Amino acid sequence: MEKRPIRKEERLPLVSIVNWPDQGKELNEKAEYLFEPWNPWASLPDLLRDAVVAAEVPGVERSGITVTYGGEQVLKDDRTIILIVEGLFDRPDRTKEVRDRLALKLAEAAKGWVATTWRVEVLVKRFDPEKDSYCLLEGEAEEKESE
Repeated sequence: MEKRPIRKEERLPLVSIVNWPDQGKELNEKAEYLFEPWNPWASLPDLLRDAVVAAEVPGVERSGITVTYGGEQVLKDDRTIILIVEGLFDRPDRTKEVRDRLALKLAEAAKGWVATTWRVEVLVKRFDPEKDSYCLLEGEAEEKESE
């Protein structure tokens, strides 16, 4: 099967998880802690990628979706996890209805994952390639170790 290059419109969106619960770790421990397989927060990026795919956003493929952790919970009594979708290239087939469906799928995925006492907010921001700028510098292919 021939692989076609991924167009820039398919490389995004970026989903940022903001105000996630404080893990009680020092800054240098947080990065390691977040991605330990036993940590429930480690599964959230895949769950959110699945939600984006389920929303059927034209031109978006799972391999182009980036999920990142933004700032964690600052106020202990704030029980709102926020998902911010950025870099969704504005195209005619990515209508308001499509963006609403994306927001709902992400909210449902996150709501089913966080404690029932938490609220979920989702913000979907369009990226206008006529007004905004985008650059991608590809990395070199990693060499595979021979066994």
